[in-house]
Amino acid sequence: MTGSKKVFIDTNIWIYAFLSEKTGNEKNKIILQFLEAEIKQDLLVTSIQCINEFHSVLSRKYGTCGGEIKQYINGICEISEIIPLNIDVYWKALDLIKKFKFSFWDSLIASAAILNDVEIIYSEDFQNNFNIEKSLKILNPFKN
Repeated sequence: MTGSKKVFIDTNIWIYAFLSEKTGNEKNKIILQFLEAEIKQDLLVTSIQCINEFHSVLSRKYGTCGGEIKQYINGICEISEIIPLNIDVYWKALDLIKKFKFSFWDSLIASAAILNDVEIIYSEDFQNNFNIEKSLKILNPFKN
């Protein structure tokens, strides 16, 4: 991970990367190619919130066992930096809720990204090509 810029990978992107048979092969192929290209040029980051969401979705929605989830999370940790949540992330998230009307959970993601000098969030959940403040852009990897 010798990337030139930090890019944040949201939960839904990780799910597509790891669950090809359960989420649809086409999205899986697109995301795996996308992540491979990103790893070569950028530093991937995600937050502990996304790790928690990933675990929850896999166990609740897809019935994935804990051991398998742990293997997937180890894979995420091998290729990305995990950003912790702290009180500064919380306070910034509250500002983003007020300013952009994001959900609390999306605001935590954006806040963690801003406070850790991330330039791009890759997600399917935000509006594509949206700028948050001057330093952060949201992109949907299926539309770019």
